[in-house]
Amino acid sequence: MEDKDLPHYVYHPTLNLVKFTQSLNIPVICFPRNIKNYKKYCDFVKPDVICIDYEVDPLTIVKEIEIPVQGGMDPKVLLTDKQTLKKEAKRYLDIFKDHPYIFNLGHGVLPETDPGMMDYLVKTVKDY
Repeated sequence: MEDKDLPHYVYHPTLNLVKFTQSLNIPVICFPRNIKNYKKYCDFVKPDVICIDYEVDPLTIVKEIEIPVQGGMDPKVLLTDKQTLKKEAKRYLDIFKDHPYIFNLGHGVLPETDPGMMDYLVKTVKDY
C-alpha cells in the first residue's frame, strides 16, 4: 500500500474503531503492521497503547512516541539460545526502561518454539 493511501484505508477506519471503543471506556491497543511512521499514526488515531512488531526500530519509537508501547522482540529469538534470548530481551527492557512499556513479542510465538525457552523469557523479564 502506498503512503498516500494510508489515510483512506488505515487511519480513518482505525480512528473510527478507536473512538467508538474508547467511548465505552475501554482502552485501545493498536497494532499497525508495515507502516513507516508510527508517530503520524499515533497522532492521528490516538490509541491508548501502540504495539510494535520486530521490523520497527525501538530506538526511534522511544524517541517519538509518548504513549505506552507494547512488543517489539522478534519471536525467532526464542529459537536461538538462552544467552541470545536474554540479551535481546534486556535490549528492549533497557531501551524502554524510562517509558511505559509492556514487554511482548513483536508477533506471535512460532509453533516450533521450545516451551522451556518461553519459560526462560518470562523469568528473564520478571527478574529484570
